Amino acid sequence: MNRKTLGIALGVTTVAAGAVTAAALASIGWKHHDTRHVGGRIHAVVIDENAGNIHVTSEVRRDVLVHSTTSWIFHEPHLRTNVVNGVLRIETRAGGLLSGTNYRVTVPNGVTITATTDAGDVKVDAVSRHITAKTDAGDVHVTVPAGRYAVDADTDAGDVKVRGLVRDDSAPHSISARTDAGDVTVEAR
Repeated sequence: MNRKTLGIALGVTTVAAGAVTAAALASIGWKHHDTRHVGGRIHAVVIDENAGNIHVTSEVRRDVLVHSTTSWIFHEPHLRTNVVNGVLRIETRAGGLLSGTNYRVTVPNGVTITATTDAGDVKVDAVSRHITAKTDAGDVHVTVPAGRYAVDADTDAGDVKVRGLVRDDSAPHSISARTDAGDVTVEAR
């Protein structure tokens, strides 16, 4: 078995294990829904979590809207939000093996977005100067307005598609989209 085939097999196994865990959490575990409005002068949003899907959108607004759905069996993960120097950090940690949080976050147009999960899909549909979307196991999908972007899109096991935008390393807008096991799509609306 060559290295790429082995990587794809490991990636598929990891994603399948994540799907089984998510299904188990949905059917037998505890669940908590939370909605938060975070105001202030926010120029960047950083989302960092262990397991779960992240979906970020942007619109004309002043605050950040954070919807989260946390699932667990043994230990409830803890959601933390804090703003320091205009950077909103949203984190979920210490939930244990059988836990996860799905996020739907709406940010003001133009803020820098960093969305990272160890296991889950990351989807960003936003107007932003800089976007970083990363997962270790899952798909990454970034949608932006048509234009010029410095794009870094990569996967170790999966497909990469970049379409509908102009790749330009000197562009004022940048996108970094990365997964170890899954597909990466970066496209213009």
